[in-house]
Amino acid sequence: MANSMTGYGRHQGLYHGRDITVEIKAVNHRYFDFSCRAPRAYGFLEERLKKLVQSCVSRGKVDVYVAIAQVEGPDVSVSLNDAMLRSYLQALHRMSEDYGVRDDISVSVLAQNSELFQIVRQDEDAEALWADVELAARCALDAFLAMRAAEGERLTQDLLARADTIRQTLPVIEQASLRTCEIYRENLTLLLQELLGELPLDEGRVITEVALYADRINITEEVVRLRSHLEELEKLLRSSTPSGRKMDFLLQEMNREINTIGSKSQIKDISMLVVENKAELEKISNESVTLVRDRANLIPFKPQTDGKKPTVCAVFFAPSRFADQLMSFSKPFLEKGWRIRSYNAAMTPRAVDARRARECADGADLLVVTSLQWADRTNINQKNTINALFEEYPRNVFISTMSPYDIPNYPNAHTVLATYGLNKYVLQTAANIILGNIRPQGHLPVELPEEEK
Repeated sequence: MANSMTGYGRHQGLYHGRDITVEIKAVNHRYFDFSCRAPRAYGFLEERLKKLVQSCVSRGKVDVYVAIAQVEGPDVSVSLNDAMLRSYLQALHRMSEDYGVRDDISVSVLAQNSELFQIVRQDEDAEALWADVELAARCALDAFLAMRAAEGERLTQDLLARADTIRQTLPVIEQASLRTCEIYRENLTLLLQELLGELPLDEGRVITEVALYADRINITEEVVRLRSHLEELEKLLRSSTPSGRKMDFLLQEMNREINTIGSKSQIKDISMLVVENKAELEKISNESVTLVRDRANLIPFKPQTDGKKPTVCAVFFAPSRFADQLMSFSKPFLEKGWRIRSYNAAMTPRAVDARRARECADGADLLVVTSLQWADRTNINQKNTINALFEEYPRNVFISTMSPYDIPNYPNAHTVLATYGLNKYVLQTAANIILGNIRPQGHLPVELPEEEK
């Protein structure tokens, strides 16, 4: 069964006098990307934790946090640096005598100088410590994997049901396609008889024309490929191996085959089934968009424009290679007759990007901003530029396109949508959610702080 790429697990326990806490969280990533935050004295744990996590997780951006506190037994010893303390006191007394400074030396004043103390951490058995941390990490990892599995099960069942809906339409499409040539021949014969009048009709030419037409509209290859894609999708969903990238590719291929069938169809029955199948593919994409919060009740967006066409400004912080996908965000707005302005800013924006983003947003009824960055690798320039935009333009929607842990960086984002990728299907779904054409069906499989929701 497919697993979700997002998840969270936490465990806290007392092990041999140590209070150990381990947190594991992960979001979407093309490869396995591991980072660990642990006390500096325990840096040797990072590589071991990486191997432990990688034995169970093959893809995703995984963050591990480790906290260790000694609650029983000695941990460190503190002693005075006597030589330093004598010199320090002599200097203070001389300062008081020579310069008339009030002598108010106290223990609390001296304690502020860390150089007067020697802190010695007692040697610890690294293997014994790792054994305790490993136990805590495995408990956190179990909770983490359970969340990924539960989310994956829910998505798998939903995707299988939608794939089955598409599969059931294929025999109907094939039967309808067979009738297309018969209908074409009948219509062609009637038209030629009307044009020729009493002149004889060349049946051979009619058969030739019908054969050429049948070859142009033949959808056998498309149906066979679509059925094959559906079978492969089911195998991937039921497989325990990572399959997210393959599924993304299959969905694009399925959409291409369905579009081709629609372009070749000449009868209403097939066209209606094509529309239904495309709707099912869109619903699959809907699962990947979550409405995290909507403080200003902007979803669905209902502009007050006094009869004028509403204007939406979309500012994308994404690499230029995503330009084609970003353009798809505009389509639902344009189809509704709205105006839309967009600006693709650099991932690390400069002053010129901030200026052009403001120029794009000036006069717009709604500002939409997308961010593409990792939670623990915050792009400070991007973060500051986005926050400045949100302060200046309060009617805003923020779309986090990679990591939901990035959301707390933007407290002034009144409405927040979260996705786990940046492709045209997801962006069109986000646009349709803003317009109110569809309801957001996704939900975060990880927990954010309550005040950030």
